[in-house]
Amino acid sequence: MSEYVLDLVVREATRADLERMAVLWQESTEVLTHSDPRWRLLPDAVSHWRAAAEKWIVDSEVVVLAAERKGTIVGYLVGNVIDNMPGFAPAQIGNVVELTVDTHGRGDGGIGTQLVKALSQWLAARQITHVVADVPSSSVIAQAFWRASRATVLHQRMLWKVDVE
Repeated sequence: MSEYVLDLVVREATRADLERMAVLWQESTEVLTHSDPRWRLLPDAVSHWRAAAEKWIVDSEVVVLAAERKGTIVGYLVGNVIDNMPGFAPAQIGNVVELTVDTHGRGDGGIGTQLVKALSQWLAARQITHVVADVPSSSVIAQAFWRASRATVLHQRMLWKVDVE
């Protein structure tokens, strides 16, 4: 699975890509946590992300895609197939676990669009026809991206804090 757009290559990620992907993850979470204080990272958050990424990269039920430009990873997407809510069709749907694009390279060649296209191809090969993605309410850029990708709001995830005594 390789897709070329100008000098952008989208391919399945390898373990060697994880170091650069962790940097992109850190940059994107920094933007997220600064835009909404409800998002809080653990002190060792990057080690948790790396542990998860190590599992994703070898899991046949997960696709980890890397977008590479001039030898540098400029974005990545993690996707999988999940069960839909019981009783709803289709029974299984695609799920965007993470979509991260280099914050310095947004808008310079459709990085996110090409990652989503590659995910769509991976899902289509598995007969999956619908995809969900959690989109932060504080990220107008992410919301605009998904709307431009023909996504519509299906439901909203609500967050509240439970008082523990």
